Amino acid sequence: MNSIEKIETKPLNVCLAQLKLEGFMKKFAINANGLHEINSTRYYKPGEYKVSDFFKAKSEDNESENPIVFAIETSDGLKGILSSALK
Repeated sequence: MNSIEKIETKPLNVCLAQLKLEGFMKKFAINANGLHEINSTRYYKPGEYKVSDFFKAKSEDNESENPIVFAIETSDGLKGILSSALK
């Protein structure tokens, strides 16, 4: 990943739509066991996934919140997103 001089803030729906077009369809969560796709029991440890891209988003619901949206790719081919904005 290149060093980042400026992170552009985009509306959350724009970030999610762009990632969906790029094939990032799954939703990930993280806990003490590791990273997992929310519809699966499979957990990924560091080295089994990478952050391909990320965005600082503007929340449509709460302007004081600016969640970060991470584009994640796993070693077994899943592509999805991780963000505190997604429940």
